[in-house]
Amino acid sequence: MVVYINSFIEHELTKIFSYIEEKRDEFVQRLINYLKHPSISAQDVGVQEVPTLLIRMMRDMGLEASARPTKAAR
Repeated sequence: MVVYINSFIEHELTKIFSYIEEKRDEFVQRLINYLKHPSISAQDVGVQEVPTLLIRMMRDMGLEASARPTKAAR
């Protein structure tokens, strides 16, 4: 039983790591696109734009996403 579970987990992890490697360039490009957008709440830079960007990125991946307003910490 333990051997079967370990083999199953190893097989599933191999599939996951293979998928990550296949999509590596896409994942890196997505990260670069995100990092290009400044978001500095103390200076009110990108505070509205970056959430919109992240929502679009998540929706492009097939996820449901929406922004929730919060109270300013100031």
